[in-house]
Amino acid sequence: MNVPILLVHGFQSHWNKNWYPWVREKLKEHVISVVCPDLPEPWQPNISAHMDVLRKHCEVLGHNPILIGHSLGAATVLRFTEYAQIQPSRVILVGPVAKDIPSIANEEYPDEFFSYRDSPYDTEYLQKAIPEVILFLSHDDPYIDFDPTLAYYRQLFGDKLTLREYANAGHFNTPAGYREFPDILPYLLQ
Repeated sequence: MNVPILLVHGFQSHWNKNWYPWVREKLKEHVISVVCPDLPEPWQPNISAHMDVLRKHCEVLGHNPILIGHSLGAATVLRFTEYAQIQPSRVILVGPVAKDIPSIANEEYPDEFFSYRDSPYDTEYLQKAIPEVILFLSHDDPYIDFDPTLAYYRQLFGDKLTLREYANAGHFNTPAGYREFPDILPYLLQ
């Protein structure tokens, strides 16, 4: 049975950017349902508004989907796991933001970005609800500091975390050459 997938874009992005359309097309070939909604006002993210949109779009997913979050979308899928009290079969975090990571300067982003990123998680629930986390990180990501981000997610998920480490994938977005993302497919087709 194919597991449905929720794919969540990040800050200042939308459903039709980067590698998201490519993943949706590849998964259509395998008759896998992919929900990739546009989140409102991605340049001024609002947790409550994003949760409402995801709840409305995700009723078709059931309680054990694969959740994929890119950049700030990583925080979104983790918050949605708490909000909807779902138990995903797997969570995939691609170039994820992490609390208090220094590479992002305050003056470049609205306050909403930092309150969204830095609000505490219900770590007890996340550790109980999520059986496996795949973390895609690149050493040359201009927005995400590799070592503190890895340490943050290792502390959060421990031995449930699998790292996919890259030397030069940038932020896994179009400017870094990511209009396709074949490395993610094995984690979606298992």
